[in-house]
Amino acid sequence: MTVRALAASTLLAWSIALPAAAQAPPKKHALLVGLDKYLRSLSVPPLQFAQNDVRELKTVLEKRGFEVTMVLNSDASRARVLSELYRLADVVDEQDDFLLYYAGHGVRNRFPSRKTFWLTYDADLELLDATGIRLQHLLDYVQDIKARRKLILLDHCFSGDVIVGPTGPVPGGPAVPAPVPSPPAGGGTSPGTGTPGAPRAATGPVSLQRGAFPILEIHEQSRTRAEGMMIVSAARGGAFEVEALKHGIFTAALLKALDSTAADVNSDRRLSIDELTRFLDQETDRLAATIANAQQDVDVFGTVTNPQNWLVAENLSDPAQDVDQSFLKATDKLSNWEQKTWISRPTKQRCWQALLDWVDKVKAGQQLPDDQQQLVTLVLDATLVGAQSHEQARANELERFVGALPTPP
Repeated sequence: MTVRALAASTLLAWSIALPAAAQAPPKKHALLVGLDKYLRSLSVPPLQFAQNDVRELKTVLEKRGFEVTMVLNSDASRARVLSELYRLADVVDEQDDFLLYYAGHGVRNRFPSRKTFWLTYDADLELLDATGIRLQHLLDYVQDIKARRKLILLDHCFSGDVIVGPTGPVPGGPAVPAPVPSPPAGGGTSPGTGTPGAPRAATGPVSLQRGAFPILEIHEQSRTRAEGMMIVSAARGGAFEVEALKHGIFTAALLKALDSTAADVNSDRRLSIDELTRFLDQETDRLAATIANAQQDVDVFGTVTNPQNWLVAENLSDPAQDVDQSFLKATDKLSNWEQKTWISRPTKQRCWQALLDWVDKVKAGQQLPDDQQQLVTLVLDATLVGAQSHEQARANELERFVGALPTPP
């Protein structure tokens, strides 16, 4: 055998003996977009907490191992958002996961296309296809990203149908009623002004008329996509944000799911897409009812096989540590409220005892009775998420609730 042949055979033997190069571990990528305001004077009220939603979500997702890109307000132009989607289509691998989050406004172009659009920072209601992002096109861009699983989270207010030109008949459609003036600021709605369910519209050559949320369009668009893409939307029936939370209600529920074990039904310290969607549906509805005195629905679109195996987050916080920290924060706030005479000593003591029972049950892996759990939930909501300007009102609410309870044996 020649020297060349011997060397070649030796290299071949080494290549067979050496293990295959380890495949790069899968990554989690996220693109977060939040807009409180827009460049042009659009006929949509400004949001209050979209930027806050995005900033806190970025912090929580990074704790869960995501590589996060955040785009806010003036950075969230159509060109910037699309360029980030193009970039991610190039860098995300097939074994990776991708999450897209948007907090802002959506509208529908009533004529001629009746299509739904995201409003980007530079959006022009008269030129939506050029300055906004059509929902269908957005999903096309996301589909180009090679991730095995793609989750789209929408905490936006559907502001209605765009009416271009003088108020009157729409070609090929029914007559359009005169726009309804926006109500005065107030309440706790997204987009930060108005009251829940109140119609919003503006006068002038371009106006918005409150319309039904285009649930059928989103369903149809998601149905035609490949398996592994899921859309979770809080926009149906109105998306609310409240001062007490400093967040949209949907996002407050999302943050709770990602940064605690509240949604971890099987106690494995991992959050599956199945656990996440179930929790978002229940918690968003609960927060809307108890904090905003309103109703907010969550809709889930898409096809996923074995949703229990799709892990959105792992290594969730230890439950025992969660309850200890929550107990200390809540009891400190209750003592402060008693000093300010916002609650009575018997109310504070009743709440403290409920919290102590809750800590013991959680650490023992047990559940409180429903009536005790209701009190604990109200105490935690009142003491842990209450903004300074609303603290006294929440303390008074807690005092009334405890006062109406039966006297313990």
